[in-house]
Amino acid sequence: MSTFQKIIVLALTIIGISMVRVLSVSAVTNTPVPTISQNSTDQGLILHLSHSRQTYPAKSFEIILTVDSIINSSKVGVEWKYPTNLLVPVGGIKDYITVTAGQLTTFKKTFTPIPGTELPDQADFTREAEISVKVNAFLAERNYLSSAATTVKFNKLMEILPLDSGYNFEKYGKISLNWFWKIALVVGIISAIVFIIWRFRKYLNADDNDVATPIPANLVGKSI
Repeated sequence: MSTFQKIIVLALTIIGISMVRVLSVSAVTNTPVPTISQNSTDQGLILHLSHSRQTYPAKSFEIILTVDSIINSSKVGVEWKYPTNLLVPVGGIKDYITVTAGQLTTFKKTFTPIPGTELPDQADFTREAEISVKVNAFLAERNYLSSAATTVKFNKLMEILPLDSGYNFEKYGKISLNWFWKIALVVGIISAIVFIIWRFRKYLNADDNDVATPIPANLVGKSI
């Protein structure tokens, strides 16, 4: 087996091991179940909070607010509260939604961990972030106000616990793909170098073959 073939086999072996790791990790992890704590102060607006799985590598996730309303309003204020030292939301801390009596209204707010909040050197380090929301609707006859909160638990890498199988599959899949392209680049560079050296040696051998054959001594000075 040539050196080039050995490099190809090594690259494929590494990729195969990485993909086995992806499948094994995703097989043993569970889908996260968010901890919900509701404190609705008004039955006119019943709230429910949950969260989606994270995306890799940004580790963004959505807090999903569901409002069960008995009123109609085209401008209901939604005010968010979260740990500003850990998370940053898309948009401001206040949003506006429309609710319809007898229907569920869903609103999604995206949060992303702040760069630098990861603590990879800490062993078994976890922390919790409480994200709360206050929903306020002003009508002519009265004011409706409700609030709710959910606690999201993170590991030292700011990954939501328990780790979600879909997140792990995406994470290790992208890591494996990244390694694949790095290995492919190295293999390509090595292949190019080997090819150039091979062509250069072939060129030198061709020059050696083109050297004129010396005239036998017994023919020197004789006319043909």
